[in-house]
Amino acid sequence: MNTQEKQNLLVIARRGLRGLMALVLILMTFETLAARPIAEVADVYGDRQNQLIGYGLVVGLDGSGDKSQVKFTQQSVVNMIKQFGVQLDDSANPKLKNVAAVSVTAAIEPTWDQGKTSP
Repeated sequence: MNTQEKQNLLVIARRGLRGLMALVLILMTFETLAARPIAEVADVYGDRQNQLIGYGLVVGLDGSGDKSQVKFTQQSVVNMIKQFGVQLDDSANPKLKNVAAVSVTAAIEPTWDQGKTSP
């Protein structure tokens, strides 16, 4: 394979990766549109504090993401893409510099009613 053919393959691969990332962002937008109230996905009891724990990915960090040093961020991105039905090779190893894994926690007091906000 000569140098020109290698450069052409590199251009095609970059375009494919950009298209894949655009598809992921579009699909993530649709996912947020389907957000549901917590009461639809969790049982909240009024006699004790309820702890909520969430895990997700933040994208678009302009180079300040987890990069390759955090393996579970790469695994999370690959798993998310597979959940959308995209076929990936088992050896897929995305190079992420604009994505970070995040964890969110909250405690819901037993006296909180619908619509009440946290102090």
